[in-house]
Amino acid sequence: MDKEQVHQFVENAADIAVQKKARDVVSFDLTSITPLFDFQLIMTCETPEHCRATANEIARELKGKLDSPRMEGEPESGWLVLDFNFFVINLFLEKARDYYRLERIWGDLPQKSYA
Repeated sequence: MDKEQVHQFVENAADIAVQKKARDVVSFDLTSITPLFDFQLIMTCETPEHCRATANEIARELKGKLDSPRMEGEPESGWLVLDFNFFVINLFLEKARDYYRLERIWGDLPQKSYA
């Protein structure tokens, strides 16, 4: 799968997250620093249930277009990860996002915010 195809899936996932009322949705282009995956998508959810519902909706919408994602973590812990192989989605509760501050790690890379 080429970078543009992966980018389109990231865009789709970001749009779904915004529709589900996730906040501070940001994607980072990691192609210049890692061969493991092309993009990282980060967002904040209001509650564990909101994280779970947003993750499930993204997985459902992308089903059939991509392999089912591996899901790691528990929403109750504050951090849920969907791994689609070519890109990774991090769904955080606000406290966990503030703690891990992934934007600090990826901040110098190309990024896009979604409203």
